Amino acid sequence: MSVALGGALGSLVRWKMSHWISSSETFPWPTWISNVLASFLLGIFFHHAQKNGQSAFFLLMGTGFCGGFSTFSTFSLEVLKMIETQPLWNSLIYVMASILSTILFVKLGLLIAQQLSL
Repeated sequence: MSVALGGALGSLVRWKMSHWISSSETFPWPTWISNVLASFLLGIFFHHAQKNGQSAFFLLMGTGFCGGFSTFSTFSLEVLKMIETQPLWNSLIYVMASILSTILFVKLGLLIAQQLSL
């Protein structure tokens, strides 16, 4: 139940964010931001769950919220559309920026959570 609740909340926040942040023709900013932010939060929630042993919290926020908030399937579709309609260079930049930044932000979330003893 907590995964479903967290997923629903994450999906609603992602949907709302797509209305707050404009996508440009060359770079899908809302998807990129949600993937990076979800990765960052996942690092924090993962550290918190490991330190405190709260699997219910991680199911709600890590699996549920971050899973609903992250948009990797949307990312994949957008990359395909970019490949079909734009110079290949644009889609390669987007793919690399997305992958590298989400890995970096998971690590950043873990480090901040450790420093703040969350």
